[in-house]
Amino acid sequence: MQADQPPVSRIARQLDDSVAPTRYDLVLAVIPLAFLASVFAGATALPWSLALACGGGAAVAATAYALFLAPPTTDHHHHDGLQN
Repeated sequence: MQADQPPVSRIARQLDDSVAPTRYDLVLAVIPLAFLASVFAGATALPWSLALACGGGAAVAATAYALFLAPPTTDHHHHDGLQN
């Protein structure tokens, strides 16, 4: 006699599936990494003002891209290699 298995929740099923990072996950990763790189550059090679301006510019560019050039949509069938 086989014991009944408990139902698997939708969240547990989603956690089992391998999920690629979305473009918005990548944008959220780029923002702090840009500032981290600017702090490293300011500490080693560049003047602080230039390093932080470059890091801020990269973070603003990533944010502007995500908000204005590729805004989130409800269409999940985008074919650029990344999920929306």
